[in-house]
Amino acid sequence: LRNRAKKMARKRNYERALAAKTSIRPKKKGNVARQLLSFAEVPKQAVQDKEMFVELNAGKGTLTSAVKRAGIKTQPPDDPARGGTDLTDKEQVRKLWKSWVTLRNEGHHLIIHMAPSCSTMTRARQRNKKTKVRSKDRPRGISGLFKSVKEDVRKANLLAECTDEIAFRAHTVLGADVTIENPAN
Repeated sequence: LRNRAKKMARKRNYERALAAKTSIRPKKKGNVARQLLSFAEVPKQAVQDKEMFVELNAGKGTLTSAVKRAGIKTQPPDDPARGGTDLTDKEQVRKLWKSWVTLRNEGHHLIIHMAPSCSTMTRARQRNKKTKVRSKDRPRGISGLFKSVKEDVRKANLLAECTDEIAFRAHTVLGADVTIENPAN
């Protein structure tokens, strides 16, 4: 993680300048993910001399424990199933964002790992026609799904969009190093 953090730090200044000068992403009217972080609380300029690891959708927090054993400070694992942040809820995201800004202002360099639920995106589910809900041609969901499965796919799509937006903003605004677990693995 430390080597990755150092590599990402080299790009940080350029990306911040680029993000400040231009709109990197096209704005989509009505996009829920973009509305989650529509507020403009930005960090003060502070020396980032301490690393802080944050894991979202952490499950049991196994990765957080391993990072802590490696000697990096960590936040408690955050998982919505255990009372943690729902990344699709604006108020919860706002509270999470404020905590990240506070950490950044205290001089922490954030290392954030996000592991959104991949139950509808996992490759294992795509092997059988009975359980398949996505395809390369229809990554947002195939047609003809049962109503309950269709709702699961919709929720998973929303979570993926929100995860992407939060990760993007954390990296460009806070200078955080961010990883997102990939269900294709």
